[in-house]
Amino acid sequence: MFTIIILITALISGIGSFVSGVGKIVVKHKNGKRTLTKAGYVFLTCNIILVLLPPIQNWLQEKHNKKVEVSQQQEQDKREARQKYSYDSSLLVMKSKFDTSSQKSTLIISETLGKYGYKLDSSNKIL
Repeated sequence: MFTIIILITALISGIGSFVSGVGKIVVKHKNGKRTLTKAGYVFLTCNIILVLLPPIQNWLQEKHNKKVEVSQQQEQDKREARQKYSYDSSLLVMKSKFDTSSQKSTLIISETLGKYGYKLDSSNKIL
């Protein structure tokens, strides 16, 4: 799209230069009044278009940049979510392997004491 705008700018610039170099743009009448010729109107139109094309190109570029930025942000969010999930799952695996918390140890101790006929009251800490 941007290449097309550059080509259009070059083409219109060439047309405007050709028209202004070959023909008369303004004709002066006997009464002192000046008027534009057909070549003058073509030249004026080309200049107006050349003034309007850069803001249009800038607007299109900003629109494109925002679209790219949004898609990159979405991809970054997906990567971060995958990394967070992987990190959380690896933490859970590590915790389950190396957890010596009171619940797990109490369960192991209770099973061991149960083999010998003892009971452990964990709330009162009585054997």
